[in-house]
Amino acid sequence: MKVRFLMVLGMSMLCLGSASLADASQITVNFDNMSAACCVGNDNTTHDVLSKWSSFGIMRIDGGMVMQDPYATSAPNVYEAFNVLPPISNNLPGSSNNVPHQIEMIFASPVSNVGFDVINGGAPSTFTAYAFGSGGYSLGTETFTLNCANCAGQVEHVTFDFGGIGEVVVRSGTSSTNFIDFAVDTVKFSVAPEPGGLALLGSGIVALWSQRKRFFNS
Repeated sequence: MKVRFLMVLGMSMLCLGSASLADASQITVNFDNMSAACCVGNDNTTHDVLSKWSSFGIMRIDGGMVMQDPYATSAPNVYEAFNVLPPISNNLPGSSNNVPHQIEMIFASPVSNVGFDVINGGAPSTFTAYAFGSGGYSLGTETFTLNCANCAGQVEHVTFDFGGIGEVVVRSGTSSTNFIDFAVDTVKFSVAPEPGGLALLGSGIVALWSQRKRFFNS
């Protein structure tokens, strides 16, 4: 019967569709399940920690280190970039500030709807977040100004509400003398549905459609 066929078709699409949607569920990385330093100093131990990729599932992050921070949006930890690189020249006071601070997030496969919090760690400054596709092409940017550290308005929530994102970079602004320290926290993103799941959904519909006469004649 036609009604019976439509019911079976609808239930099959719902089950297969649910499996695909599960693949697109949101993932949160808040750095809170890791041991973290209480503070950062200009020492070799800190230098060794910086510029080493850390992995959180399909997301890798570089440019800083996991730290405890009372202003974390998801306590207790954040991922913080710091001005602790060795000086380029001892003859240039503050020359370690010549490289802009940035945090880079790379995804093993394209993701969508990436959101995260940026927490200022210095003087009021302008920051820019960049989203790139897996091929390195620009998908969008967001520029914003944050108030001083420990002041109201020191946190900004950034959202790139589109798909195909392979990399996100957050770069600090500058004050009159330094590049500004900052942190990111509570990174959220959605994993794109697996191609295999979509193919399974399509093959299921085709199989049911091929059996339509059998249902109609029953």
